[in-house]
Amino acid sequence: MHDVNCPFCAPDLRRIALENAHALFLIGTEPVLVGSGVIVPRAHRATVFDLTPEEWMATFAHLHVIPRFADEPYAGNGIRHWLKSEANRRPSR
Repeated sequence: MHDVNCPFCAPDLRRIALENAHALFLIGTEPVLVGSGVIVPRAHRATVFDLTPEEWMATFAHLHVIPRFADEPYAGNGIRHWLKSEANRRPSR
């Protein structure tokens, strides 16, 4: 099943970091959250309850991957809205 209105059904191939038969890991575009992304099933499903058991195991139905680093200014604070804050950007290397 393919939905022309779904941003994940035909993703930009440059965003695919990892993939398997059932899922894709798409690198995010958020400049502060370097290395973050989203895991989505390859097949478009209307709801999480429509995933096959294999798709569920491959994606857990849509997961965001947000790496945390010890050198982040707000590391350890646990406040989600700070994650995307410009003040939380890691130093340039």
